[in-house]
Amino acid sequence: MDTRVILYHKTPTSGRTQFLKFSHGGVCGPEPLPLPAELMPQPEENTLTLHHAQLINNVADTLGLAQNLLEPETDFHEWVDVVGGPVQVFLLKFKGMDPPFKLAQQFGGAFIELSAARGIGSVELELLRSAYECVMEG
Repeated sequence: MDTRVILYHKTPTSGRTQFLKFSHGGVCGPEPLPLPAELMPQPEENTLTLHHAQLINNVADTLGLAQNLLEPETDFHEWVDVVGGPVQVFLLKFKGMDPPFKLAQQFGGAFIELSAARGIGSVELELLRSAYECVMEG
């Protein structure tokens, strides 16, 4: 099964929330979502999902991060329908007082607030809205 992640940071003292925008211009990564894409409900069949620990390992290895920088938002479960089958989207949080700006710059990314996401595709905007709601409820 194909997976993507949305990475974010929430400042502990102020609650300021920023999302990582990848070098490809979207917030789902590390690779962009295949197009065309549309949101879908969770598949009814027994769909294997990736364990959060393995997900963190995969993302950390791909982006060259220390695994202890990330923690999962286990209440976030979204699915996107693309050619070739569904993609599960997970939400991971950067730990720490400040977003890792330099780390993001090393692979061409940047941290943005929700209001700066207007230029991304409609499916990713909807995923971002859902992720923001999950973060604010947590």
